[in-house]
Amino acid sequence: MTAPDRDPMAVFHARQALLAISWSLAMMGDLELTDEQSHAAATRIALDIIDR
Repeated sequence: MTAPDRDPMAVFHARQALLAISWSLAMMGDLELTDEQSHAAATRIALDIIDR
């Protein structure tokens, strides 16, 4: 998920992105979203974390 010469913050953000996907999918169950919309939102959140 990160380069071999990774910065510790890059590793942290990569791990947080993975957690964001699973947490987002679990937390969006009460919203009126299709599976595709939920997955797209979770992916967007994860990418925002990685881009920081």
